[in-house]
Amino acid sequence: MASAVRRGRAELAPGTAGASRFRGGHGQVVTLRPPRTGNGLTLAAGCHQQSHPPFGLAGGLAARPTEARMDGAAVPVAETSARLGALPFDAGAPTVALRTAGGGGHGSPVDRPVEAVLRDVRDELLSVREALDVLRRDGRPGGLAATREA
Repeated sequence: MASAVRRGRAELAPGTAGASRFRGGHGQVVTLRPPRTGNGLTLAAGCHQQSHPPFGLAGGLAARPTEARMDGAAVPVAETSARLGALPFDAGAPTVALRTAGGGGHGSPVDRPVEAVLRDVRDELLSVREALDVLRRDGRPGGLAATREA
């Protein structure tokens, strides 16, 4: 169907999981592009967990909150319902990207094994900068100091 909504991408959203010994699940990014021709579609996007992201347990950190974007620009939380609650989605409408919240983590991030953090970076689920934040735990068993000595 030539007038259907075009999905730009759907993939895991790196850096959305709550840091912890047992990292929370990753959110996803879904990008929707309007159809090339008019067809009377209306897009209704409910964006939960924008103000209150999933929390962590037993010292685990909260996940990153849900985020909505229109043509690359962030939609302020206070405007999401008004702007995405019933968006006419015909040719010429903005591209909409939703990054869903990840899951909160369980257990303190300082207890996450270095190998697991490095695997997250290798798998592109965590940026190098985020990994360095997790690995800044000199003096802890299995932390960065232990890795430097090895």
